[in-house]
Amino acid sequence: MKAFVLALSIEVIAVLSVHAASPNLVPYKRSSWDNRPIVMVTYDDGDARGSWAVTNAGNKDVTKYFYTKLYVDGEYIERWKTDSLKKGKYVSQSFNLGKLTTGNHTVKIVTDSSDRVDESKESDNSYTLTFKIEDEDVLTWPLPSDYTQYSQSFGEKWSANPSKKHTGLDLPAPKGTKVYAAKSGRVSRKGDLGNGWGTYVIVSHDNNTWTTCYLHVRHSLSVGDTVSEGDKIGTVYLDHLHFGIRKAPTSAISPKGALPASSGADDPKFPEYFVDPRDYDFETEN
Repeated sequence: MKAFVLALSIEVIAVLSVHAASPNLVPYKRSSWDNRPIVMVTYDDGDARGSWAVTNAGNKDVTKYFYTKLYVDGEYIERWKTDSLKKGKYVSQSFNLGKLTTGNHTVKIVTDSSDRVDESKESDNSYTLTFKIEDEDVLTWPLPSDYTQYSQSFGEKWSANPSKKHTGLDLPAPKGTKVYAAKSGRVSRKGDLGNGWGTYVIVSHDNNTWTTCYLHVRHSLSVGDTVSEGDKIGTVYLDHLHFGIRKAPTSAISPKGALPASSGADDPKFPEYFVDPRDYDFETEN
């Protein structure tokens, strides 16, 4: 009986030691990514580009090669070979899916797709992301359909300071009128405009490659909040909404309602990265 107990103990120790020194390949979220192991960005040329990352979360190096496969809408697209991967390290790869149709799509990565690596856990090798391709040129009008006129247009001399040019559209509407998100995105900046002009909120889109800007609003959003196109994001604070579109990541310039007409001032020269909202098509909410 004693010999049996001893043999059993040795066997248990041996099994534990095997599991204590095994690699584990899993999809990995890099620190700069939006809380997921795959990041998708749709650029102005219409191509859907992305990146994936895989880490060795085990406590033993991977010393043999393995493949990571990519699937889009259930169809195999491509695979990449990784020769080895030390414990605690990751491998990352970018890809271009070209032009996809408007609507929802899925992209899936499967690492160690041919099961070449003996891992401590074999059930966490894949990740699937659902994303939406939207027509960037069609936006939701930021006010109800009764308020489609503007009192000051893009590029006009700013009424408050003629040495500056207006970076968006001023849309007259009564105080308390609903303000809608023109596109799905994430709140990337908010603040007080000062001078009794109310607050602003900036929403970033497509991995913060461009933004929509809402000035003179009352809202309760926080930085990091996600909004869907057509969601109510606040109300008009005074008597109009300033609505702008900026083709650049969020910055301190995003809430600027006007910029200098010539160089040499503290702020960059108009238009910087602001574009005319009238170049876009809009759908209105009731």
